[in-house]
Amino acid sequence: MERKHIPNGVKHLAFTNSSGNLNRIGDSFLFYCNDLISLDIRGLSGITSVGNEFLDNCYNLIKLDLSFLLSVTSIGDDFLSGCDKLEKLDFPSWSNLRAIKSCFLFGCSSLKGLDLRFLSSVTFIEDHFPACCTSLKELNLEPLSSVTSIGVDFLSNCCCLKKLDLRYLLNVTIIGDNFLASCKYLKKEDIASFFTTKS
Repeated sequence: MERKHIPNGVKHLAFTNSSGNLNRIGDSFLFYCNDLISLDIRGLSGITSVGNEFLDNCYNLIKLDLSFLLSVTSIGDDFLSGCDKLEKLDFPSWSNLRAIKSCFLFGCSSLKGLDLRFLSSVTFIEDHFPACCTSLKELNLEPLSSVTSIGVDFLSNCCCLKKLDLRYLLNVTIIGDNFLASCKYLKKEDIASFFTTKS
């Protein structure tokens, strides 16, 4: 499925009866659909691959249930980046997803909770995961225990983040710059201790 032109003013959109043979969403799917408030994707359950800029900068989107995307094995850059009114996301278990690309949930500033269990098979996280999520107060990193590489700006500018146990990142061997930058409520000694164990 490649990008389709959505007229300005469309606030609610549903893909409920799509072909079962549809297995790929191309780049810029609903990119910059600024008026979109809700999206029903239950008809896209056969999708295995999601391209770059999936719903990128749909900044009025407030309702989205991703639990129908049961078979995803790859996602591109800027997945839901800039969707700053989303408060909650429901994910399925993506047991065959191994890598998170750049700007995954970047700038989702209203996101108050994020259950990472859907990423339990991921081993590689690229840049800006999920940076500038300024409403996140805690995050359980236990599902990321298989991750070995983290890119730049990991959780940077998540300025309300108060609870984070870094011990679950026990297999990480590569960490990019600005790791937890501007997370002012996290204890500096805990972060320093984490890096000490990695040295």
